Amino acid sequence: MWLLRRFALSEGCWLVIPVESPVKNFRDFFRISSLWAGVLVWALALFLRLPGLGSQGLFLDEAWSWDVTRLPFKEILALPRFDPHPVLYYLLLKVSLKVLPLTEANLRLLSAVFSLLAVAALMWMTRRWWGVRPALFVGLLSAFSSFDVYYAQEARMYTLLSALVIFSVGGLLAAWEISPRFFLLWGGVSALLPWVHAYGLLYLGTESSLVAAYILWQWRRERTFSPPLRYALGSLTLAVVGSVPMVWMFWLYRQGNAGGAWVPTWSDLWMFGGLLSTGLVAARSHFLDAAHLVPPILPEASPLFWASLGMAVFSFPLVLRGAHLFSRRNLTTHWRTLVVGWVALAPPVGAFAYAFWQHTRMWAYKPLLGSALLLYLLLGVAI
Repeated sequence: MWLLRRFALSEGCWLVIPVESPVKNFRDFFRISSLWAGVLVWALALFLRLPGLGSQGLFLDEAWSWDVTRLPFKEILALPRFDPHPVLYYLLLKVSLKVLPLTEANLRLLSAVFSLLAVAALMWMTRRWWGVRPALFVGLLSAFSSFDVYYAQEARMYTLLSALVIFSVGGLLAAWEISPRFFLLWGGVSALLPWVHAYGLLYLGTESSLVAAYILWQWRRERTFSPPLRYALGSLTLAVVGSVPMVWMFWLYRQGNAGGAWVPTWSDLWMFGGLLSTGLVAARSHFLDAAHLVPPILPEASPLFWASLGMAVFSFPLVLRGAHLFSRRNLTTHWRTLVVGWVALAPPVGAFAYAFWQHTRMWAYKPLLGSALLLYLLLGVAI
């Protein structure tokens, strides 16, 4: 009897082995088991997200999401006249509830699905470009992130935005390293970002700057419209043109002084760092009912303590190991790391800098979930 098995090798080759053939050494065992280890990590992420979907009632924003799904499609498309959030999430949620019974759990299920897709995409990207062990670390970091788990159980658009950020970065890296045709994937996904949330424009601008730099570099090198240049130009045009309606809509809202819930302070920036590393339970205990936190000792320590501890644990491997990786003269690894780091850091830095400079209201945390997942990728690779 024979078994067809795909080994976890960088070449992705297929190998036919007898079922009864023994594993000769530990390295072979690790390669055979790597796929199942990834599946186990993803199953853990699923277990942390699905069981609690229906355990709480709806809060105000979730009730608004449910109320929107009761509107006809035509009225949902006209909703941006009254709601600063774009319509893509609401349309997908309405479609899902045409298939599923209307319960609290099913109302939140779409968010959990996008969260799980993002975890799987993160692991695949890391496996493809950095190897098996970094992929498992990244999977564990994202699976246990209370930041991601919380919004995977909320009927809002934040996990959809973070998943699209991960897919767009994956398309960008694939376009440079596998085939220029992946630029079309990047352009299509990136065009959707502003249709999910205003901060999608931040991610679109950040990634578009990389594509524009690539176009200039390619033109200066070849002075001709080669296929890679045509794909990059076409995808950038698609992304920009697709976002124009949302740019206009957000401009109208800014004229009316619309924005997030509060004007952030420097302490919010510090808490955002704690949120990435230790999660909502620690950095924003007021967001959850402390009586439901387990173990009870978590809310007893101050958010400053948890933010400091989490950022210290989070930062040291990134800085020390990151410096070691850059000491190796591997331009490909450097380029991947810089791309992921730029997309992860530029949107939150831009959002906070604009809010401090203009003293204006903003969404300080939840739309930046995509940045958190990309930082988990960098930390997993560093570890």
